[in-house]
Amino acid sequence: MTVARFEVTGMVCDGCAETVAKLVKELKGVHKAEITYDTASASIDYDPNHVTIDRIQQVVKEAGFGVKQLTQASA
Repeated sequence: MTVARFEVTGMVCDGCAETVAKLVKELKGVHKAEITYDTASASIDYDPNHVTIDRIQQVVKEAGFGVKQLTQASA
């Protein structure tokens, strides 16, 4: 399991954060996605054998938000 943290920009409310979380959680290999509007941050637990950082970022961008990876660590 790997945990990656991101900055997510363009969110204007908690509903935006919920939308991003829902879309990311739908990806095979994502086990947990916590998106926080107040801090414009995301913490995503995923299996790198099933999904890549690039794919996660692509889903966020396709939803209309900016995303920048901050950290990544194996758990």
